[in-house]
Amino acid sequence: MTAQELILIDKGKVRRDSNLMSFYLTYFQEAYGYRPSCAGCSFATDWQKIVSFYSNKEEKTLNLQKEIFMEITIKKIQGKILSYKKDGKTFRLYDNILNYDFIDGYLKNGSEEELIERKKLFIFPVVEEHEEIIVPKKSGRKSKK
Repeated sequence: MTAQELILIDKGKVRRDSNLMSFYLTYFQEAYGYRPSCAGCSFATDWQKIVSFYSNKEEKTLNLQKEIFMEITIKKIQGKILSYKKDGKTFRLYDNILNYDFIDGYLKNGSEEELIERKKLFIFPVVEEHEEIIVPKKSGRKSKK
C-alpha cells in the first residue's frame, strides 16, 4: 500500500485497524525520521502532518532495501568525522549522527581499498533471500511491547 492510498482511507478506520496503523507508523517514520512516542495519543495531530506531507509528494512505496540499509550500524562510535568525495564535492559527517544517504554514499564512493576498509567499520544485517524478496533474519531475543 502506498502512502497516497493510506491517506485516502478514513482516519478512524486507520486508527482502529492494526495493519493500517502499522503502515501509518512506517510512513510517518519515513517522512519525519522518528516514530511518535505514543501513536494513539498524538494520532489526530500526526495524521494531519502525514496527510499534508504525502499529499504534496509523488507516489511513494515502502523500500525494503532502504529499511534493511538503515539497520546497518557502526561497530564503534568514536566521534570521528567520516568523509567521502563524490562529483568533486566532499561530504563529511560525525560517526554518531550518520544517516541513510551518507552511509550509502560512504560505502559506494572511493577506491577499492578505501571501500574495503570502510565496510570493516559497519555491522551489516544478516538477510535471507526468497524469491527476490529480502527478509532480515530475526534475532533470538523478543522485543518488549
